[in-house]
This record gives sequence, C-alpha cells and structure tokens, in this order.
Amino acid sequence: MKTRTWTILTLGMLAAAGLPCSAQERGPGEPIPPPKAPLDPCCGNKYLWVDYWVPVRTLYPRDHVTTEQCSTWVVKFKEEEQTFTEMVVRPREVTKEVTYCTTEPVTTVDPVTGQSTTCTQQVTKTKTVKETIFESVPEKRVLKVQKPYLAQETAEFQHVTTIYEWKTDMVRKGCVVSMPGGEVANKYDCIVAPKPDCAK
Repeated sequence: MKTRTWTILTLGMLAAAGLPCSAQERGPGEPIPPPKAPLDPCCGNKYLWVDYWVPVRTLYPRDHVTTEQCSTWVVKFKEEEQTFTEMVVRPREVTKEVTYCTTEPVTTVDPVTGQSTTCTQQVTKTKTVKETIFESVPEKRVLKVQKPYLAQETAEFQHVTTIYEWKTDMVRKGCVVSMPGGEVANKYDCIVAPKPDCAK
C-alpha cells in the first residue's frame, strides 16, 4: 500500500509573524536548550492516498479444437491409352498419258509429174508422264489421356468451438482518505540569523 500525505505547514507563517524563538534569547555558541513548552496539539486534517486491490471477474475466450474422421469421395485421374483415327494428306505418284500436238515434215509425190514435195503438217501424239498428287488417307494414332474417376478415401475435419470462461483478476484502485490531526510546525527550536548592520 502506498500513502501520500498532503500537510499544511505553518512554519513560514509563524516566522513571518515574528514569534519569539529560543535562538533570540541566547548568545552565540550556547547549546540549544530543550523546548520550554510541549508542542501544540495537532489540528486540521491529514489526507492519505490509499491503494487497494479489487477482484474483478472477466470473460476470457478459449478455442477448443476437435478432429473428426469421415468417409468422402474425391476425384482422381488415371492414365490410359486411346486410339484416334485422323485424316492425313500424303503425296502419291501416278502415271498417265498426255496428248500433245507437234509438227513433222511430210513428203508427198505429185501423181502427174512424179515430183516429191516436202511440207510440214501438224501431228497429234501421246506420251506417258509421271505426276504427283495429294490425297487424304486415314491414319490411326494412339494417345495417352488422363481419365477421371471417383475414389473413396478418409478425410479429417476440424471443428472449432469457442468457450468463454470466467476468471478473476485483481485490479488496483485508489482513493483519498481524510483523517484528523495534521502536522504542526516546531516553533520552539528554530534558528534566526542576526540582523545586518546597515551602518558598516
């Protein structure tokens, strides 16, 4: 417990009023005599600051976690092979006959005179050529794909419950307590300095 005291001191007021003191009645170097009269009885009030502790109940939260296991379904994947048919363009070489025209010298004999004459005539001929063509052909292709499926497994779930508990805490408080009997100044044992000599 801590105490603080506020006291009204009257020492300055008594000195200002010029009350007689024992130091004014003795010479220098003399011992201080005991007080001639007892101290005045206490008067006034004394104020004390008192600290005290008070119990206070407070709610405190606390989380309680429980784990539960249960069966559930999950999606999983497995790899499998699948065959696809695709159309692919591929080149192919073929042979075919092509007809074309050309000019060739032709000799004719005149039946009257018997003379031969050579002239050019247009002649149609054929020849065999090779040609590349492109055509679509089916082709099978095997790919690996991920196939989903449902699988059963065990999962854990956490349940959180908030619990509020009452707890007691000590809280410090304070107040001012008034009690009779203040402190009184000692007006008997005091020392007064000599008056200054203004003549010097």
